[in-house]
Amino acid sequence: MQVSIPEHLVSASASERELVLPFAASLEALNAIAAGGGRILGWDGWLRRSDGSLGHSAAHQGTANLTGIVQDEVLELCRKTMAAANREHSHSPEIRGSELLFCITYDA
Repeated sequence: MQVSIPEHLVSASASERELVLPFAASLEALNAIAAGGGRILGWDGWLRRSDGSLGHSAAHQGTANLTGIVQDEVLELCRKTMAAANREHSHSPEIRGSELLFCITYDA
């Protein structure tokens, strides 16, 4: 089985190899993965700097691998921790002028 991620989310990803999206799009992607029967494994934070360069966030490490947890709980945990990271970054960005992105790891 292959999880179908909506094309507008795939094309919005900051990476061609991984699903790396802004906050609102990342929540939509979580819902699409869950609805498609995929297993969400976790997320980690990336930063898009004002010059367009990308890198991993030191402040927003995301979650560890959530493989052994019931998917409904994983989905809720990801939503909550991503929202908290987004709020924190909005109030006190790790790098001034950067955008926090969310790399979602999942399995079909």
